Amino acid sequence: MKHLVQEMKIATGTSPTIGAAAAINSNGINLDTGHDLYIVCQVTAAAATAVTFIPQRDDAAGTGYIALANNARIWLNNAVGTNDVLVRQADGLNQITDALAASKMVVFHINPDSLGLHTGAGTNPCTRVRIRMETPAATDTVSVVYYLVPRYPSATVPEVRV
Repeated sequence: MKHLVQEMKIATGTSPTIGAAAAINSNGINLDTGHDLYIVCQVTAAAATAVTFIPQRDDAAGTGYIALANNARIWLNNAVGTNDVLVRQADGLNQITDALAASKMVVFHINPDSLGLHTGAGTNPCTRVRIRMETPAATDTVSVVYYLVPRYPSATVPEVRV
């Protein structure tokens, strides 16, 4: 049986970072070899603040990050400290958490094939994604982790059937 860590690329978008009541951009991730991307965003709000998580796309030339071309699948838990239930939200281009003093989690599922062409200077295919976090309070802690499912199974780890 193959394991998650052997079959997925796991990357940090943003290590736990204290907000600054302004926008924070995560590091981007290259999706060239990806089949699916799951982005796990977390915020621990010390005050009753809402945070907006916005996936953005860019091309390999670094033309500049822009809004997604298509809606992403989204799940939300506005009270991670109380339960572990992620509730499916309407597909969309961003997600706003409730304005609660609580730990919250947002999960985006993006198909790299849905990123389309860059609409800025040139029309290169978009191959990078990042998360923009808007209006975290100065006391909020935010983080982003990427889970990239490869397009092709790993050839280096043989699958064992029991």
